[in-house]
Amino acid sequence: MMTKIRTIGVFSMLTFSIAATAQESFELKGTVTEAKENGMVMLSYNDGTRFRYDTTRVRNHSFSLTGKILQPGRSMLYIEHITKQDEAQYFFLTGGTTSVKGKRVGSSEIEGGKAQSEYNLLLDQWKNVGWEPLSTSEKSKSVKMKKDSVSLAFLKSYPSSPVSFWLMEDLATASFIGENREKVAPVYEKMDSEWRASKNGKKIAGLLETAKKLGVGMPAIDFTMNDTLGKPVRLADFRGKYVLLDFWASWCVPCRGENPNVVKAWQKYKDRNFTVIGVSLDKESDKQKWINAIHMDDLTWTHLSDLKGWDNAAARAYEVRSIPMNYLIDPQGKIIGVALRGNALGEKLEEILQ
Repeated sequence: MMTKIRTIGVFSMLTFSIAATAQESFELKGTVTEAKENGMVMLSYNDGTRFRYDTTRVRNHSFSLTGKILQPGRSMLYIEHITKQDEAQYFFLTGGTTSVKGKRVGSSEIEGGKAQSEYNLLLDQWKNVGWEPLSTSEKSKSVKMKKDSVSLAFLKSYPSSPVSFWLMEDLATASFIGENREKVAPVYEKMDSEWRASKNGKKIAGLLETAKKLGVGMPAIDFTMNDTLGKPVRLADFRGKYVLLDFWASWCVPCRGENPNVVKAWQKYKDRNFTVIGVSLDKESDKQKWINAIHMDDLTWTHLSDLKGWDNAAARAYEVRSIPMNYLIDPQGKIIGVALRGNALGEKLEEILQ
């Protein structure tokens, strides 16, 4: 995703109350019976000031790492195994002792501080509804919905937990907030006030505010913009059709990577009352690159731009902060999908156009 604001990574630092908090010492020790003798152990974590990658070696199936951490944070443990298939597992690193025990790190039991206990509880609740966090297989929509329901319930029960801060940040995509604002907003309001005032908390507040105007069920904002030949085109002229309003740019690598998914959806559903309107955030100086990208990527639908880059009028109206970004609009002009990427677009279209 190309963005004009700094994105938050997997190990995002909780940025509130840092000045008033002292670092705590930790020890991470483990016994993993299928770990490779002399194999590498790597711990990735945020110590409160920077990301760290501490390493050691396996001795007699065991290892130990020590250090200091400012506050509990989701971290990753990687270990080389006897087989070529190495593994990793996420957990919450806290002050004090954290133990790892099992045959392989991916299935090991990790016990530690309060945050890790709460994380283990969340993982168990996910497993009970059929969700395996480390699985790469596609999950059914019903399982994803159950997992999201469990996550929201956890947030309600643990509003001040570091696990909840991470979980809310993980859930808070434009797509999820756009579809679930009414469920997420009251949960967010009851979370720790200091966290809500943090950089990450404010980012989510912004997504919730945007969803008030541009979430599922809201009317699409009409606009008029020129196409590649300079002819003005109005969004409202496409009423009566399902429209994917797709924000992108020729210079945006993730956008170009996403284009094949849009092309696939277009080819399958274009004769079933579906169309696409591409809105480019290219600048006037890149007009020819925009047109070339349209042809190179075989984007055979309507294309619009005022060639003002991030100041694109439609992008400002739709509060686009990163691209690719899209909105799926129904024939009555209401938004029915937000940020549908990858297989999500095809799944949604199959649902409504079957």
